[in-house]
Amino acid sequence: MQKEKQFENLFINLRVKEKRRESVELADEILRHGIEGMIIILLPAYNEASGIEKLLSRIGEVLNYNEYQAVVINDGSTNGTKEIIAKCSERQPITLLNHRVNLGLGKAMETGILYTCSHFKGNDILVTMDADNTHDPQMIKQMVQKVDNGADMVIGSRFVEKGAEIGVPPYRRLLSRAVKILLRVTFPGVKARDYTSGYRVYRVSLLKKALKVHSPLIKSRGFAVMAELLLKLNHLKPVIVEVPLVLHYNHKVSESKIKILSTVIEYGKMIVDLKREKIY
Repeated sequence: MQKEKQFENLFINLRVKEKRRESVELADEILRHGIEGMIIILLPAYNEASGIEKLLSRIGEVLNYNEYQAVVINDGSTNGTKEIIAKCSERQPITLLNHRVNLGLGKAMETGILYTCSHFKGNDILVTMDADNTHDPQMIKQMVQKVDNGADMVIGSRFVEKGAEIGVPPYRRLLSRAVKILLRVTFPGVKARDYTSGYRVYRVSLLKKALKVHSPLIKSRGFAVMAELLLKLNHLKPVIVEVPLVLHYNHKVSESKIKILSTVIEYGKMIVDLKREKIY
């Protein structure tokens, strides 16, 4: 009995030492990459069954298990996306939030931001990405490092030096450039070139501040949400930094969800609403 007790105490001591070693290694990793808080990865997903598992796996290869939390908004998917994400959550730190029906990218972003601001601290960092494998997870730590260096918001930009688009259909290239020109003329003073990129990093404290100033923070239901969010956050005078983004549209395996006419109408409505708010 005494030997069993000694063995049990030895086992406990070994486990305590192992936990301490893991904690030290994690602390070293965080210091090495300049990460002060938790990294939250927000992924709005609608019918992304063909690629979501691969994306989540790639994120898990880039980030340590204990330094991030993926928050996936399943926006009423009908092709098994929800079940695949739930399966991935058994081996990765994933929170799955479900919309019963498809509400659009804007609503998915709103759900994710509200969840993040109510469950995480101001010194945590939110990363938003498209869930279709067009954004490379290898950029995450580079973008997070910019926040540690003083940025409040980091944009993966196609329109800075070394930024590019691969495989993007001409009509989508035309739309993004037309929106950029229109918004730059309508709302001068925005220190960004890419208004519509979904690959961004935010200080959670900036988003919490924005929620107090704008009610609601997000009105757009569709693809205009990224421009709306940028313009409203820019009103708070954050430090905005852009890094080159190579958008790999050729890696996209799911169908495009954008509807050009309704998206153009939504941008027009967004501009009218922001002018009414008189923040510019």
